[in-house]
Amino acid sequence: MILVLGNFAGVFSNLLKLICWSIKLKEEDTILFYYTNKSDNNNPRVLPFHDYTNDMSRIFFYKYFEYPTGCSLESFHQANQFEMGFPEISKESLPSFVHPYSNGFIVCSAALYKDPNLPQIRQLYHEHMKKRLQFTPLMQEFIHDDLYFIKTLQAQGKRVLAVFIRWTNHYGSYDVDTLFQEIQEISKSYDYVLPITQIYPFFQRIVALLGDKCIQFPRKYLPDNLDWCRPMSDEEMEEEFRCAIRDVYLASQCDCVLGGSSNLFLGALLWNPAVSFKVFDELSNKNGG
Repeated sequence: MILVLGNFAGVFSNLLKLICWSIKLKEEDTILFYYTNKSDNNNPRVLPFHDYTNDMSRIFFYKYFEYPTGCSLESFHQANQFEMGFPEISKESLPSFVHPYSNGFIVCSAALYKDPNLPQIRQLYHEHMKKRLQFTPLMQEFIHDDLYFIKTLQAQGKRVLAVFIRWTNHYGSYDVDTLFQEIQEISKSYDYVLPITQIYPFFQRIVALLGDKCIQFPRKYLPDNLDWCRPMSDEEMEEEFRCAIRDVYLASQCDCVLGGSSNLFLGALLWNPAVSFKVFDELSNKNGG
């Protein structure tokens, strides 16, 4: 079978959706991603969905992730099924340690990070990520220098903390001052801090707080406490996609990851199931949204 997925919501919501489908399907089944820009209502622009093959030139997913073995752009024409959402997965087809989560969906759940079975869950999803999400040479090149910088610090015995700071509405609300107090205290145990945020005022604040301890990689920021909940050009969409992938992968290679319930934060824990993590006390009981 060849399944085509359409994108909605954020970058890592989509990647986790692909992994959930991978868990449901047979190993020999193929999953392709029709990943393009989104319209004002957060759905793909190309409607109706059965006509998606008319506008495949705008797919950018396979600039950064490899096609499944034996597939190419032409494989979209041979698809048997198109889906926008997460799959329904029966509990009988999942390992018992995933049963507490609806249909195996572990996204945006604060309870997940307290689950004693989390190491097994991380390993399960990691194995499917390895199989379904391989970087292209272009993506490897985009990440290379920043990853080399982090690995060089670690080779010198330096410890690096990655910190995810989402906009406040992602959690309904939270006290920003309390969050930064936690960052200041926890960062004392680390030599360097890698801030992962789209929000420029938050980035400025952590740099002002920690100074030379902050690792600063170039990316485009939002001017205020916002998220990408607005129409974007194709170029903006692709740039944010590849920066989000880079940021999360780099975080997964740090010594510890600090954040709250978020699919970006979760993505780092799944990409590297051995990396240590801590959830902000301020966000410990807040589901991401």
